[in-house]
Amino acid sequence: MPLNDKLRVISFAGAPFDHSPWTNRQQIMSRVAKTHPVLYIEARVWIFRFLSRNWRQPRNIILFLRKVLWYEKKHEYLYIKAQWNLIPGSREYKVITLFNHLLNRWSVLLTAWLLGFYSPFLKNQEKQLLIWIYDTEAAEYLSAFPKARILYDCVDDHRAQFGVDRNPERVRAEEDQILKRADLVTVTSESLFKLKKHRNSNTHLVLNAGDVNLYTQQLLSEAREKAEKLLGNIPHPILGSVGSLDSYKVDFEMLYQIAKQHPEWHFV
Repeated sequence: MPLNDKLRVISFAGAPFDHSPWTNRQQIMSRVAKTHPVLYIEARVWIFRFLSRNWRQPRNIILFLRKVLWYEKKHEYLYIKAQWNLIPGSREYKVITLFNHLLNRWSVLLTAWLLGFYSPFLKNQEKQLLIWIYDTEAAEYLSAFPKARILYDCVDDHRAQFGVDRNPERVRAEEDQILKRADLVTVTSESLFKLKKHRNSNTHLVLNAGDVNLYTQQLLSEAREKAEKLLGNIPHPILGSVGSLDSYKVDFEMLYQIAKQHPEWHFV
């Protein structure tokens, strides 16, 4: 299906599109896709772990396999593509990394070609292609798009994150490749700007924002009324936060100590 002269975006997002709550990548790509074709590439998932977690939800398994073998079309300009690991240990062993990458590479590039995002035979077509990166594992795909423009949207200090399959040294090496190749780097905090600005001269600070429409809708909804009733039972002063409660983002020990020292404060 030809996409004419439109700028096309292949986004290596590093998170499932339907994962809740949405973060930068889903919010931004859903908006870009209102005017430009977007192929949203999800992070690789170890297939056996995914099956073990979803064996009671066959619909999730069917949808995931469909996105691995084909793709999911969300609307006119937005397509979702899943990736998978057959063998665990991609973040630790180079041989396994290569095997799992090759397992996905042909499928991702074939999908991009069938949808008209990319053709290995038309190098000039890459001038209309933007590779928008959130996931450092996308460094493995840079060689497939030698003339495409690269945007690295750095929303976290990935090396400092904790979790399954997190290898700081591999992340550092992947990010170095991306930063050297990127035409534009955007970061979401002053600390990230200080870390990245010396590694790519075209680095810019673009602070996080809020989803105004979502919060406006909630203010008018029954859910908002329920929230007010719940908060109504909590004495003031209330110290509130909206967002993910991850250990690398929130200092829980500090919160605990503050709560001990100030029992008159109420954290929500």
